[in-house]
Amino acid sequence: MATKNRREDVLDAANRVFLRFGYRRSTMGDIAEEAGILRPTLYLVFRSKEEIFSAVLGRVLNAELEEIRVKLAKQNTPTAKLMLALEVWCVHNYELTHSVAGATDLYESSFEFANEVAAKSTAEFNTILAQILEPLVHSQSRLTLTAAELARLISSASVGFKSTAKGAKELRANLRGLVAVVLASLGEGP
Repeated sequence: MATKNRREDVLDAANRVFLRFGYRRSTMGDIAEEAGILRPTLYLVFRSKEEIFSAVLGRVLNAELEEIRVKLAKQNTPTAKLMLALEVWCVHNYELTHSVAGATDLYESSFEFANEVAAKSTAEFNTILAQILEPLVHSQSRLTLTAAELARLISSASVGFKSTAKGAKELRANLRGLVAVVLASLGEGP
């Protein structure tokens, strides 16, 4: 059985390999070499490249969610809270995807090979957004959507914005506009 340190070492190595080569071009041999272990030893820790990728993605997404939770406490307004969450969850990933050779392949592969991990993390992100929106939804009567429904709309729209933005600046502007529209619908100013 693999020790926790070996598992973490393999995940660190795999993260570097995936960023360098992308998912499809990375091999178990590349990961083993980067981790400084033999390939048969790697198979004692993880059964497949898909399993490693899911674990790496889960770790990265959990770190982003934790970063959002920690930093939210320092934000005072709904706008600042929503923009912080979207900056960490969307813009940072967008910038990584467009600055590292293998990152685009990783983003696409997350839907193909790690759908369950991505879906679980997205649900947690949506919960964070809903928690931000809940007091605003509760205090108004014009909008009939729930905080959870608004959170899903914001999250889904952000995916579309990431796929069409021509740069991080445009993505941030689109996200700011989305936040402004949602908050205006709840009777909140900027």
